[in-house]
Amino acid sequence: MAVFLSDEPEDRVRIYRQVKTAYGLRSKVIHGDVLKQSKLAELLESSLGCDDLLRQAIQKASADKEARKALGGGNEDLDRYFFGLLFAQGPKE
Repeated sequence: MAVFLSDEPEDRVRIYRQVKTAYGLRSKVIHGDVLKQSKLAELLESSLGCDDLLRQAIQKASADKEARKALGGGNEDLDRYFFGLLFAQGPKE
């Protein structure tokens, strides 16, 4: 998600941490842990943050020709696209 949504290292770190927090909360719930009352504010903030990231991802997927092509193709197309994002100077536009 981080490399898909941003070329900026600071943004990528922020997005990575945001998704990691959401995944951690999700894992607790899925595996049967009970969230403490003190975690409810974090859960709400994380949920709203995920909504925002999803909107950004949908907007990029619909607006970016290369992203659309990769997402509409097979696994190899998707792997090639994300490999390019991870190891190239940035997305081709």
